[in-house]
Amino acid sequence: MRTIGIMMTNFFGEYIAQIWPRVVRGARERQVHLLIFPGYTATWSPGYLYQQSIVYSKIHPQTVDALIIVSGTFANRLDEAEYNCFFDQFRDVPGVSIGSRVPHKTTVRVDNVDGLEQLIRHVLYDHDRKNPAMISGPLTNEEARERLQVFRNTCESLGYSVSADRVYEGDFTIPSGHEAVRALFPEKKNSVYPDALICANDNMA
Repeated sequence: MRTIGIMMTNFFGEYIAQIWPRVVRGARERQVHLLIFPGYTATWSPGYLYQQSIVYSKIHPQTVDALIIVSGTFANRLDEAEYNCFFDQFRDVPGVSIGSRVPHKTTVRVDNVDGLEQLIRHVLYDHDRKNPAMISGPLTNEEARERLQVFRNTCESLGYSVSADRVYEGDFTIPSGHEAVRALFPEKKNSVYPDALICANDNMA
């Protein structure tokens, strides 16, 4: 019987919770063994959790026949050089990446353009908003950069300029959404506040 591995930072959060239970169900239906490797990341693991990253050392061709990588969550915490170096250790294991590109792996990605562009046009045009702002994801993340570029391009195509103070870099978490609102809506007299807020994911919204 074949053995598939799934590699992810943890079990928590809406994004990951949409993925790993379906992988478990798919493995059961196809009668393959499944090994789950939840190890946070080597460079960001709060408290004692950095010790969990040792689980990744168990991923090699002798333990799994193929690997599913939930890569977007790693991209939130690693810069490009760290990210590529980290995943290079698994280059000999066939696999697929969900979210961000991983060297030597096939990548499955969502369309970050059409849906977000339609949403922005709806908010600005149908609701007659004139001063949009965005809470982006961490710009180490490929999908976050792409969504921010869609925001800029769509606003510009509708005749709106996007200044630097109208973009707040979050990290896809609920607390960073709170921080973004405090930064974008400061308690100052004569402040000109955004009249529309586009968020790069549900948690920050």
